[in-house]
Amino acid sequence: FPLPTAGKEVAAAMIASFPTPLRLRSAFRCPRPLFPRDNGGRRRRGWTWRSSMCMAAAPFVKDGALRVNGREALTGVPQNVVVSPPLMDGAAAFLGAVADREDSRHVFKLGVLRDYRLLCLFRFKIWWMIPRTGTAGSDVPFETQMLLLEARQDEAVDGGVRKAAADPAFYILFLPVLDGDYRSSLQGNSSDELEFCIESGDPATTGSRFLEAVFVSHGSNPFDLMKESMKMLEKHKGTFSVREHKMKPGVLDYFGWCTWDAFYFDVNPQGIEDGLKSLSKGGTPPKFLLIDDGWQDTSNEFQKEGEPAAEGSQYVFYSISSSS
Repeated sequence: FPLPTAGKEVAAAMIASFPTPLRLRSAFRCPRPLFPRDNGGRRRRGWTWRSSMCMAAAPFVKDGALRVNGREALTGVPQNVVVSPPLMDGAAAFLGAVADREDSRHVFKLGVLRDYRLLCLFRFKIWWMIPRTGTAGSDVPFETQMLLLEARQDEAVDGGVRKAAADPAFYILFLPVLDGDYRSSLQGNSSDELEFCIESGDPATTGSRFLEAVFVSHGSNPFDLMKESMKMLEKHKGTFSVREHKMKPGVLDYFGWCTWDAFYFDVNPQGIEDGLKSLSKGGTPPKFLLIDDGWQDTSNEFQKEGEPAAEGSQYVFYSISSSS
């Protein structure tokens, strides 16, 4: 209902006093007067999108479903799956799980994933990442390092048929992360269940409780969502820095040479020496050298008998760098 002038001033003062994250992290449309934009010294009214992480809608599990921003992201969530207290005013949380035994490697089911447009980034080869799209958990490959779901704020039901609502899309991000001495990755199975694999790589390093294995957040813009999520993880984990907080290594200011395209698997000392002389003679002496002898044989100790090997899993990329 209309407010008297004094009432409007009080309301404006209350809005202005809200904590910054509450006012700026909403993914929904907000009246322009709350977020004015300068245009030649004049303030314009209208509508704007806040393309960043949402507020006060922390992921949580209820009635066997993982709900994110009002949507069921996963159904049939097992009872051993746990959700950490929300981070950043409820914009994100961690998923984890508890096992009934200690081990250096566990595979936990997170729940059924269906009827979402999804994008994965996964290790197509041990040394190479590529994307994959799909609509269900079975489309999520082994060694997935990032999973992005496209969702709607709500859905309408007409005669039992689910229809997408007119609300704008928002995005749900799953990032497997380091949890103490363990690394995690996502994967799906033939029943459309999303799983996470967590492993220490050391048979002597075992555990059964993993509370921060998968980071979950959501927002209206996938690019901002990824960037802000990494900043949150940087602050919470304290184990890495995002790109804008890193110093560029000095080697980037110099021209160097990698032997791979010249020799592939047949790298040899004489060839390296001849290559360096040739580059120097041509007026482009390299300031550093990357000796790339290609591969090391590996074996997958978890591969079941008769199961085909994942492409590229028999090799590991190996390189040595040195100054020249």
